[in-house]
Amino acid sequence: MAVDEHLRADGETGVYALGDAAAWWSRRYGRRLNVQHWDDAYTAPTVVAHGIVNGSGAELVHDPVPYFWSDQFGHRVEYVGHHDPADTVTIDEYAESSWTAQWHDAAGELTARWPSINPSTSPRSAPSCSFGSTRRSRVDDDLSVLDGDR
Repeated sequence: MAVDEHLRADGETGVYALGDAAAWWSRRYGRRLNVQHWDDAYTAPTVVAHGIVNGSGAELVHDPVPYFWSDQFGHRVEYVGHHDPADTVTIDEYAESSWTAQWHDAAGELTARWPSINPSTSPRSAPSCSFGSTRRSRVDDDLSVLDGDR
């Protein structure tokens, strides 16, 4: 269901949508996004509750930076942002077989990043994305960079 940045389905009727059902307007990316991720379903209710309480005066906006991470066959895969097919990708290679892919739009703004974890790094010692932990990952760092740029 198409919703605005406040997760309202059709303006002032009091109908909201969130989670997998919602394609919200992203100010950051200038298009609708539908991110089917547990974190989106976890954070969106705060915006809906704010909208219900404040009505047309609601100021809280739902526009999270999309991300995912996964451990696959002993390797960590991480991605943060949302790139358009027209964005330019650059791949930076570092020592010890490490690399990072970054996407930039026509204006040169960073839209997405795929940091690699050094293949020689054990998954057990790789930075963690566990919520509630004091350990932070590259995804957390990239989220703050992308969130602060817009």
